[in-house]
Amino acid sequence: MSDKPSVFNQGNKPEPPQQPAFDPKNLPPEVLQQLQQQGQGQTQQAELRDIHLPAEVSWFPPAIGWWIALALIIGTITLIYKAYKKQLARKAAMPINWRPALQDELSQIQAQFENSQDQQQLAIDLSQLLRKTVINENPEQASKLAGLTGPAWLAALDQHFQTGDQFSLCASALSEAPYNPRVKFNADSLLSLVKQSLSSNYKEASHA
Repeated sequence: MSDKPSVFNQGNKPEPPQQPAFDPKNLPPEVLQQLQQQGQGQTQQAELRDIHLPAEVSWFPPAIGWWIALALIIGTITLIYKAYKKQLARKAAMPINWRPALQDELSQIQAQFENSQDQQQLAIDLSQLLRKTVINENPEQASKLAGLTGPAWLAALDQHFQTGDQFSLCASALSEAPYNPRVKFNADSLLSLVKQSLSSNYKEASHA
């Protein structure tokens, strides 16, 4: 046998064959397109990570302009409310003119008398109408006027309506006839006096 070492007995192993270097150009076009799209997506994501949204703006405390607007609104509402209260107070201070309603009531009383010719009922209705007129136009003296009778009441009528002593001369009609059906009086004269009194100047009568 020969003493030469065999190729298989040598200590060095055979080197593996070298792989060719990777060249992207050798990839199929479809693969290259996919890789490009993935690269673009990663780039966009990286750009989005660097974007920071600003912090939310707090509504409080509001800007100085809002405080000014709020002060103007409150001031306007206050002025309107004060003007409204003044108008109500002015209306409350004005005396109420009861005369038109009382004149209508007098017309109804006269119409009823013309149908019935009942003098006692006429005296009752006219007495109540006159008392209602004087009390409504002098509310501060209502309790005092409501309790007057006889000559004192007739004098109060003359003073209120500024009729001299014309109501005092109608004592039989206004003081006696409502309680005594036998008492007779001139109904036309009494109706005329009451109508004239209710047609007088309301301001003069109410401040007499």
